[in-house]
This record gives sequence, C-alpha cells and structure tokens, in this order.
Amino acid sequence: MKISYFACACALITSSAHAYEICQLGDELLVLDKESFNAVQQDNYQTFSEDITADTLFTTAPEHLPELKPTLPDTEGVFTRTSLLLETGPASTLAIESGEAARLMSTLGRTSSGLAKGALEALGPIGDAAAVGLWARDVANTFQDESRTSYDRFTSVMGLIDWFGALKLPEREIDRHILSKRWAAIATGEHYSFSVHQDLVTRQDVRNKAHWAALAANQDVMLTQVVNGYATDLALKYQLHYQEAVKAQTEMAETLLNAIDLEVRKTLSTHFAFDWEDTRLFASDFSSACRTQVSTLEALYPVYRENNSAPQSLPSTKEANRALSTLQRCQFALQQSAFVVLDELSQGRRDGLSQPAMHYLYRTALEAKKQVVDTADNHLSLIQQKLRQDMRKAGHDTIDALFASGTIQQSTQFFKDQASRYAVDEMARSVLYRPATGQELNTKVLVLQPGYSKCTYFGVSQRNPQIPMCLEETWIPAETRRFDQTKDVVVNAIRLPIKQKYISYFDDAMQQLVTHGWDANNEEEWLETQLKDYARQQTTKQQSRDDKALVQRWLFASLGNECRGDNACAGWGQAYLAKERLSHNSSLTDIAKWLAAYPNPNSYVHKHRLAKLKVELPRALESEWQAALSHSYHSYAYPESFNIEHYAPLIDSALKGAGLNFSALVNPAQIDKVMPLFKRIVKTNIMEAMVQSEMRGNEWLNAQIGDFQRYAAIVHAQNTTTGHYAPGQADNNILFSQPLPAYLLRYSISEVPGISNLPAGYDGTLSASIDAMYTPSSSLGQRITEVSTAQEEIAAQIGRACDIDYTALKQSLLNLSGNDTLMWLYPMSDWVDSLTREQLRLQAVINWGAQQQTDNHLSCQLSRNNPRYF
Repeated sequence: MKISYFACACALITSSAHAYEICQLGDELLVLDKESFNAVQQDNYQTFSEDITADTLFTTAPEHLPELKPTLPDTEGVFTRTSLLLETGPASTLAIESGEAARLMSTLGRTSSGLAKGALEALGPIGDAAAVGLWARDVANTFQDESRTSYDRFTSVMGLIDWFGALKLPEREIDRHILSKRWAAIATGEHYSFSVHQDLVTRQDVRNKAHWAALAANQDVMLTQVVNGYATDLALKYQLHYQEAVKAQTEMAETLLNAIDLEVRKTLSTHFAFDWEDTRLFASDFSSACRTQVSTLEALYPVYRENNSAPQSLPSTKEANRALSTLQRCQFALQQSAFVVLDELSQGRRDGLSQPAMHYLYRTALEAKKQVVDTADNHLSLIQQKLRQDMRKAGHDTIDALFASGTIQQSTQFFKDQASRYAVDEMARSVLYRPATGQELNTKVLVLQPGYSKCTYFGVSQRNPQIPMCLEETWIPAETRRFDQTKDVVVNAIRLPIKQKYISYFDDAMQQLVTHGWDANNEEEWLETQLKDYARQQTTKQQSRDDKALVQRWLFASLGNECRGDNACAGWGQAYLAKERLSHNSSLTDIAKWLAAYPNPNSYVHKHRLAKLKVELPRALESEWQAALSHSYHSYAYPESFNIEHYAPLIDSALKGAGLNFSALVNPAQIDKVMPLFKRIVKTNIMEAMVQSEMRGNEWLNAQIGDFQRYAAIVHAQNTTTGHYAPGQADNNILFSQPLPAYLLRYSISEVPGISNLPAGYDGTLSASIDAMYTPSSSLGQRITEVSTAQEEIAAQIGRACDIDYTALKQSLLNLSGNDTLMWLYPMSDWVDSLTREQLRLQAVINWGAQQQTDNHLSCQLSRNNPRYF
C-alpha cells in the first residue's frame, strides 16, 4: 500500500453514515454489487481499525493496551532476535520492590494475581528514558531486518502464510477448511468430466457432422468456463491467504507497538511515583492512599435501612472532629506530594525526566512505531506480490496439466472421428448410391471397384493346343477413395484447442478479478444459467421418458376405442412378441430394428399402430439421444454449467423434492416468475449444507453442492474482508489491496501537517506539548500554577476548619486534567486524571463529613486557635 493513498483518503473520506442494506452470509446468499461491497469494505475496515477513521486518527493520543511481556511466536525461528528483545526488555536502570511491582502492574492495567512467577519477574526490567529509547529502536530495526530475511526460511510464500497460523488468527482454520482445500479437488482435473462415452456411438452410428462440430465448438465454451472457474477458485484461495497475511502483520505490528508502549508507561509511571508512608505511590494507589481515614469517618455515621427504627448512635464531638481533621490532612498530603512531582517536572528538576530526556523518550518511541508499521506494510506488499505470482503460476500449471493429460486431445479427436463417419457416409451415398459399410465408416476408405485378377499372358494348353488358356494372372488392386478431412469444411473446422489461448483467458480473468472483484450481475447470471440448464436437462429426460412410454403404448397396450375401424389397430399377441424378444424392457433401438424388418408393413389389421410407431419411434429415439447427451456429454451439451445431478446431489435432491415444474424454467413467458423460487431453494440448501459441513467436513460439502460452493465462497469472501479505507478509489484493486488497520497506518503519516486538524501534525503537536510542560507561560504551565496557587490558598484551613471551600481547587484540577496540551502526554495525562478523580472524591467525602456534623449538631472544634486537631 502506498502511504500517499492513505494520506489522500484521510483528506477526502468523511465519516458520513451509509444507509445500505448489506446482505450478510447469515441472510439470503447474495453477491454484493459494487456500491454495496464498497459500503461493506468501509464498514469492515472501520471495525478492523477499532473505529479509528480518517477523521479521528489523532483526535486523542494513540493508546495501546499492552499485555505484560508481549511475545511473538517463534516456532520456526523467524523472529528470534525480535522475540528475544521482547523477552529481555530494556536495560534495567530503575529499581523497585516486589510489592511496588505488583502495584505498578495494577497501574499498567494488569493484576499480579494468578501469576506463575512473582510480580517483579513478570514486570521485567524498568529502564530510564535513554534505555527505553535505545531498546525501542533496537526492536524496530531487528523486526525490519528479520522481516527482510523471513522468506529465506520458507521454501515458498505459502510456508510463511502457514506460519502465520501460529498467531492463532480468528476463524483461520474454518475459512481454510471451507475455501482453501477446495482447490485441491479442482486442480486434480477430476472435477469436470472431459471423457467421452463410446457406448453412445453404438446407439446411432451416424449423426449429422454439424452436430459433432457443434459439440466440438461447445468444447471451447466449456473450457473457457472452466478456466474462469479456475481463476475464481484461485482468487478465493489466495485472497484468503492474503487476508491471513494482513491479520498476521497487524498482530505482529500491534504486539511490538504494545511492547514499546508498555516500556514507556513503565518508566514514566516509575518516575511519577512518590514516597508515601515507607513506600512509593503509583497512580493506581491514589484510591487507597486515604482509605483508612475515609473508612473511619464514614463509620461514624452509619446509613440505616428505612425500616430500622433504632436510634442513631452518634460519635462524640472529639471523635467527629478528629476523624474529619485526619482525612483533611491525608487528602492535602496526597495532593501536595503529587504536585511536588508536577512542579519538579515542569521545572526540569525531576530525576530522569528532564526536557531532553522526555523528548528523546517520546521521539524514539514514535520513530520505532513508525518503523514497525512501515516494515509490516512493506512486508505485506511483498507477500501480496508473491501470492499473485504463485496464483498465476498455479493457474498456468493446472492448464498445462489439463492439456498434458490427453483428455482434450481425446475428446477433440472423438468429435472429429464422429463427424468424419457422417462425411464418409455422405461420400458413399454420393459416389456409390448406398450407405457406407461399417468397415468403411471405421477405415474411412470407400471401395469404388473391388480388387480382381486379370490374365496378362495367354497361351495354349499343353494337353490340348487347340484350347487357349491364361498362363499368367495379375491381381488388380481395388479402386478406393480415402476420405480427406482437410477437404471437408465442417470436419476440418474441428481443431484441437490451443493451450496458450486458455492461458491468456486465465490471465485476463485473473486480472479482471484482482482489479474489479466479482461482478454481482455476472455471478447471478451464472447461478441462473446453472438452473436453466438443469431445467433443460430434466425436461429433456422427462420428454424422453414420455416419448418412450408412448412408443410402448402403441406397441404393447390395448388401445380399445382409440383405433379407427374394427381391425385397423389390432395388437400383437404375447407369443409373437416373445418370439421377437420384445417386451417393456426392450430398448428403442431393438424396437426400431424390429419395425424396420417387419415382414408385413402394409398389414391392414395393424395399420394404425404401425403408422403411429413410424411417427413416434423416430421422435423417441431422438429424445432418448438428447437425454443421453445431456447426461453423458453434459459438459459439451451445456458448456456453461456443471452437472448438478452428478456433482451437487444435495441440490439435485432439493430441487426434485420441491415438486417444481421444470418446464416453466425453460419457457420464456414463465421464467421470470419461477426463477426466484428456484434460486431461493438452492441458496437455502447451500447455507444449510455449509452449516452441516462444520461437522461433516469439507469433502462432504464439496461432494454435495459442487460449484455452488464457489458462489457461497464469493459471498463469504466479500462479507468477511478486512476492508479498505477508500474502496471506491480508481487506482485501488479489489483483491490483494486490503491495508493494515488505520490505528497502525496513522503512524506512517503522523507528521503530515493538518492531519486531524493538527496544524503541526501529531509529531509536531507531541513535541510542542513536551515543551509546554517545561514552559511556565504555556497553557499547561499556567494550569499547573493555578493548581499550586489554589492548593496554597486552602493550606491554612487544613485541620483548622470543618467546612472548607474546595471550589477553586476543584476547578483548577479539572482545568488541568482537561488541558488540550496535557492530553498528548500519555500516560502523564492518565496520571493526572487518576489524581484528579481521587482528589474530587476525597473533597466530597470531607464536605460530607462536615455536613454530617452540622446535621447532627456536633460542634466544629477545628480552628486556628485549637491546635489539638492540627
């Protein structure tokens, strides 16, 4: 992915909502049109990007929620050095105690309970700004180096894709089970029937040569359809693997960014910690620092249930004043200690957090993140190129194997031979005025004049010189004419398909899919073609059965009053039929032979039956041939469809079991009315089969729904894409174009001025925020000063007044916590937020305690003149 594309998208894409109704896999199966698919891509990309959009890239400081000790899988030694860096962490320069480590883990959002090792070991070393910066740079450089050489560890890009499985990508195994393994069945060449059936030739030896030429021409249509199917299956397979690569690169990059953020948070959280009662206090400890004092005060004024009528036990005035004073002092000490940290930090006196050190820490961490994301993005581009190369090679290899198998040559020669048989018969009738013999049809040689012996030397007999005789004979060969295929226009037009033509078809189909994806209209048309051809097949077979039944009726049935006259429609007796070996089990060919040899064709008693048989039998033979053709030559009779009866028995059974009128689907006047019902039945059964396949397996699914699995796979691929931030952009391909999520890619353009309405970009804003921290005149410096001033104003009231007005202090804390500059200094902003929340809570408890004294008529003894509560 080019970074400029993403930057352009960030400038152009708005956050307007899409009002599209997108069909999901759980609803009706439907291939999405371009507009709907673009909407799905955008929605899915926003989800993949955790709702970070082009408008919200840097509306807040980027925040990652790291695990303790993020790790990369290293089963193949691909990222050995990167994994080792994550394991060891930066050089340890800051020491903490075990108990402090557990509390620091809590500050980082992790608990130490249930750990197999102690908190200190789980937390790992804590480095200062310099150590963390160097370590982050090492992580980024090492990841880049090992990514460059990762291919060397695998014999193919698929080996690397398989290794990504170690990342435990969601649904990877399910998708592979349903989609990817299907290709193995396709690539064997056994999925489609290219074989011819010699048994048909014995039924009707001579068919019109144009008939065979038409079947041969259909072979081109069929092969083109097969090649397009290959392209789609390959596109589905390799797009799936590309999506695996996108998710894997995302997970690896996110793991490294999490690790970098973790070390930054560890060092800053440790530097922000301050001494408190023989330990150090971290942000997560704020809520417990004055817990004892809060509990003591609250215990003095228990809350009674509504039905509790017992008199309230009030504390003594001394107890009330002492508890209130103690909490005031704790609250003030906590706030004062915390703001010592901020004061020291803003004045550059906080150990390890000087202005240069902070710049170095944030800058090197950001640069490392940028490098990690760029490495992942570049690696993804390389994987995409390799997958496309492999995909093209796989298609070419399959077409090569198909032609090398000899099946195409065999079928072409078969059609040519059958067309030649008719041409030979034509020649015999034209030259010899008779049909060609079986031998002539097979040898394609006509005998114009049989061979004979001719006397070439006459003499006289030795016994009787008066009698002339032949003394020498010479054999005169037969005069023949061999059929020359090249001189017959129809036969000569039947040519062996050229392999390169279909390789070019494949390349064009593949490029079309990569560039534009799947066309909803084309896929629906494909589905409808399957159903229309299936209906034609079923109608043809039913017509064959009906025609044969009609022939048998006129041959065997008692017709009663249907015959004209008394004797014109007499049947044949059972004895005669048995003698002629005719029964309901007889083939139409056997009946035709009997009829052709019938000794009394003009017999009056059978006249009407014979007349009907002579009309109906040719029709029945033709419909029987067409039915056999639709079954045994399905790929050539219906070159744009696959044989549902053979390859999708579950769908075949569902359609036949629905009691549908198949003839309606081949009737132009009715097709628009009935097609939706046919499609609904097919789609419903496809979805049910896919659900069952989770238990029964991919082989079962493939055997039950055949190429309909491809249709479902397209719908699945469309709806499960990780998406794109700008799917409608003209220079974006549909396949192999899905980028890393926006929460990662934003680092690649974080320096762009104006991004997320930041004039200096995120990089410049972060740098300026660090400077503001150390500049008293900045808005952030002024907010810190305001808090210090408000704190000084109430200092004299601590322990000397019950009702303290915290309004100014509260507002100054809120102003500091909400400062726009502080927001970018994560995790310092979190530290201030935690302090502010706890201070507001403690102030509220103190005010509540003072109010309780007033309500219970307990005099306030806190004053400047009463040091007993100071």
